[in-house]
Amino acid sequence: MEATFRRTDRNRDGVVDGREANKAAISHFAFLDANGDGAISLPDLAGRDLIAPPVAGTASK
Repeated sequence: MEATFRRTDRNRDGVVDGREANKAAISHFAFLDANGDGAISLPDLAGRDLIAPPVAGTASK
């Protein structure tokens, strides 16, 4: 949980604001949308680990 918070708190101010949360949500949606059609369907999710890998350039402590 703490590692996810730290990755989401992009400006490292100790809080996750709306822009940071929105960016994280959009990134995760894009990860889940395996075929890139702008929608998440069951085939997009089938057989996949649904936890997105950390975004490059972010700390994961």
